[in-house]
Parts: sequence; structure tokens; C-alpha cells
Amino acid sequence: MSEYTFRAMYLDPNLSYIYKYCPIGNYFFENLQNRHIYFSSPQSFNDLFEVKINPDGNDIEYHDQISKRVDEIRDGITYKVIAGIQAEFRRDFRANSSHSSFDAFQERLNQLGVSCFSEDFKNQVMWGLYAQKNSGVCLCFDFVELIDSLQKENGLDSIDFDKVLYKEDIPVTKAGKNAIEWAENLRERVYTKLVEWKHEMEVRILHSSPEVLKYSAQALRKIYFGAKISSEHKNEIIRILSVPEYTIEYFDMIPNSQNQSLIPIGFIP
Repeated sequence: MSEYTFRAMYLDPNLSYIYKYCPIGNYFFENLQNRHIYFSSPQSFNDLFEVKINPDGNDIEYHDQISKRVDEIRDGITYKVIAGIQAEFRRDFRANSSHSSFDAFQERLNQLGVSCFSEDFKNQVMWGLYAQKNSGVCLCFDFVELIDSLQKENGLDSIDFDKVLYKEDIPVTKAGKNAIEWAENLRERVYTKLVEWKHEMEVRILHSSPEVLKYSAQALRKIYFGAKISSEHKNEIIRILSVPEYTIEYFDMIPNSQNQSLIPIGFIP
């Protein structure tokens, strides 16, 4: 068992499944066929403050502190908390030495790959925003199996993940006493959003860069079809997944007018 699989098992005892809301876009069927998940740059997200460093002190003081941390990293202090970026940042910083360390690191954080999931598959706001106004789907993944397979299928040395914390104010990204403390503060920033986004109940998985990663067939467990999905799209999804590698449960999300909720109704194709 890898370190990352072990961490996934104990992140939250109640977190068996995580859910990804998906529109039926240009690459959806191709990604489903190939068992691909796209890790996006934070710059493409709806939240304007996503993964933005909140400096501790004025620019000159903070730049000076961060420069010290960069020197510590370049001198070989282990920096593992944010998955896989330490060596690349050392290279990028040297290549762009005219940049301030603050700007260089913010630029590197913008190049992280992040894939966003939710703990909730019945959230009407999420269905409206991220699943094509109820015309898309919600994919249900076994959390531990997904983490394990992302690492094994793609030969990754490291991957990071956590539940997002929602706060009234974004925490100050303190430089800390050393590079390890700085890394921990940066990690907190990556997994913190303003309380306005708490309805998302987000779990995010972090990779060193934006790219497509492969997962195992065993990681995908259930498909929830939006209330407005077309029969054509629904049938194509079932066709793609009707192979021996998968054991999928299917559900239609049915609007309940009595309490304005969505009810999952299982069916066998």
C-alpha cells in the first residue's frame, strides 16, 4: 500500500465516494472511453482568488522572506507538501532569475493541475453550474481506488489531495521559520476557499501540472444522469461502460416537486 493510498483511507472515515459533475462537452465521451480526468490550472476556475498567495506584511518584507525560503529550497531542504513542484520550481526560478521570488512562485502555483470533486451528488446548484443545467452527469468514484489508480496508472511519484476548508477570510500565507513551514502554509492556501463556496463541499486532487491523467476501471462505480440529459447521450454512456472491466450502478436523478429535491432512482440498462 502506498503512502497516498494510506492517507486517502484515513482522510475521512465517511468519505467512501467522491463525485465529479460533468457537462457533455466535446471531450466527454473520449475521456470516458479512455478513463481520463483532466487536471486544470487554477487560473481557469470560477473563483477569482483561487490559489492566490495572501502576503504576510508589505511586498518588500515578504519578498525578502520568500527569497530566503527559495534559497533554502535551492540548497536542498526537502519540500514535499505540495506534490511534485519543488524541483520544477527550482528550475523555473533559476531560468527566470529576474523575477521576484514572490512573482515566480505565484506563477508556478498558477501552473498546478487541480481536479475538483464533491462529497455531494444531489446538490442542485452543482447540477446547474457544472453539469450543463441538469443535462450532464455526475461520476461517482471510489475515493481510495481513484487515488491509488491515479498514482499507479500514470507512474506518479507523488500526488496530493484534501478536503477544501471554507473560511470567512483567506489565511495569510506566512513565510514561516523555514521552507517546511512555508510549504505547509502554501498547502493551507491551496485547500482554502471563501465561505461563499461552501455549497460545493469540495475535495480536490493536486498534480504538478495541468494534464490528463488515467484512472482504473475499478475506480468508477456509479453514474448519475441529470434530469434533462438526452436519450442519445445517456445511451452512449451506457454503451461505453458496457464492457467486462466495469461494474457500474446507474441512477436517474428525478426532481421531487414536493420538497424541491433530487432523488436518485436506480435502474438496470
